[in-house]
Amino acid sequence: MYRYKYADLGCDYCLDRGQCDFEICPYVMEFLDDLKLDRAFHEAVANAESCGNKHRQTLLMLKGVHQHL
Repeated sequence: MYRYKYADLGCDYCLDRGQCDFEICPYVMEFLDDLKLDRAFHEAVANAESCGNKHRQTLLMLKGVHQHL
């Protein structure tokens, strides 16, 4: 069974590339169970403030949720 990694969901590979109007990335949210097992995803959430792509808002939201649990 394939598990998605954060690198798989890079904006450069996105089906909505160039037309993305999402504030929260639906693909990150859809594959969150897989991403929870990916070290690179955890690092991206930890460093969400410095994210330079469209995942920034999603990562910031997830970071805030994690801090409040």
